Amino acid sequence: MPELTAIDNLIQRCANEEPLAWSKFIEHFSRLIFFAIKTKINKLCLNLSETDVYDIYQQVFLSICEKQKLKSIKNPKSITRWLIIVAQNEALDYIKSKQPPKETEIIDEVNPASAYTPLDETHKNELEKEIEVFIDTLLLKERRIATLDILYDLKYTQISKIVNLPIGTIASVIKRVRQDLKAHLLKKGYKV
Repeated sequence: MPELTAIDNLIQRCANEEPLAWSKFIEHFSRLIFFAIKTKINKLCLNLSETDVYDIYQQVFLSICEKQKLKSIKNPKSITRWLIIVAQNEALDYIKSKQPPKETEIIDEVNPASAYTPLDETHKNELEKEIEVFIDTLLLKERRIATLDILYDLKYTQISKIVNLPIGTIASVIKRVRQDLKAHLLKKGYKV
């Protein structure tokens, strides 16, 4: 696990506010941040300029540095997932700041028979936690690929660029991980 140790060390050095560590951190995770931002924008069907995307990108690293958010990282294995969430939240905040406030909203009547119940939400949350527990047991390379595929629904080409591996390798890892995840969930009593 030398890569985990290196990342853990890098996070610790950044938390200690070492300038050279920050430049290495930015260099190491910049592609991931760009893809996370662009994925969120695409999912929202928005068309932002490259300048807007770059503004969000800078804001991600600025907020992590200024607010010393890396000090809150308890598990360096989850840094990829954590950075994706931070980047996508930053993208949402940026988009919200650019939209004019709505004066009124029309609320449609919901059919009670098709309403989403708290039990559904609980089941969904339990399943998501079980998936995250499974992903955390994987090797670092597999964990990164699985996180980007399963949790963030990125395309193989996007994952390939982020983790810098051939698409064939990505497809092979994803196929194996999905089979193992399915077996894991069935063993835990989930219907998949």
